Amino acid sequence: NFLQALQARCVQAAADFPAMREEGWRRSWLAQRRVNLTAAGQQLEGVVCGLGPEGELLLRGDDGIVQVISSADLIRPVAD
Repeated sequence: NFLQALQARCVQAAADFPAMREEGWRRSWLAQRRVNLTAAGQQLEGVVCGLGPEGELLLRGDDGIVQVISSADLIRPVAD
């Protein structure tokens, strides 16, 4: 059931979060996509380039600077 599956994932996260984070990155539709996002009231745009050590979103801006995004109100892909 759902609660048992959730409990198993929590145990996995506690035992080996880096592996779980990598699995999440491999499955993410955000991986290497250009996005607009709103974080802390600020509009940002860049390419999602990875996940930080605690699962934060890493966003590379056009200036090459990578920002760590721990929370966002809205994330939208930028049309090609």
